[in-house]
Amino acid sequence: MRLRNAKFYSIYFLIMLSYIIIMGVAHHRMLMHFQRTFNIHMYHTVTTLSLILLGFILGFDQLYQQYRKKGKWHVDGLRLLCLGLPCFILFIWNLGPFMLSQTFPFFRSIHFPPYPLNIIVHSRFSLYAITTLIGYVIATSFYKEEDIESKDSSNNE
Repeated sequence: MRLRNAKFYSIYFLIMLSYIIIMGVAHHRMLMHFQRTFNIHMYHTVTTLSLILLGFILGFDQLYQQYRKKGKWHVDGLRLLCLGLPCFILFIWNLGPFMLSQTFPFFRSIHFPPYPLNIIVHSRFSLYAITTLIGYVIATSFYKEEDIESKDSSNNE
């Protein structure tokens, strides 16, 4: 059992490390592309999606443990509501008007009030942390509820 866990976590670590390296290279190339073309919309989109995927990879361990259980899949709505929704609102508060104004010119006239969230969301670190947390919350919000029959059969064996 320990050897199996060691293999799983070794592979998990290598996937995480290779993703971080690939994400760093992609981020650098997107930054160079942005500096040449001034297309910041694509830069923010790729960065956002890669950070959400990073959060999902961080939560993959828990999702895999749930996958191995027997039972029906459920969604933890409370976790999504209490953790995911505030992070999503903070994310939209910061990048939403910019990203929407690129696609829909109507949103250029909408101005979000800067306070009190200005302190939290207008730094790059907090935006990256919030975006990564969104991916983690999505990955860890799914769980399996074991059936009573499957618990009894596993206890009898």
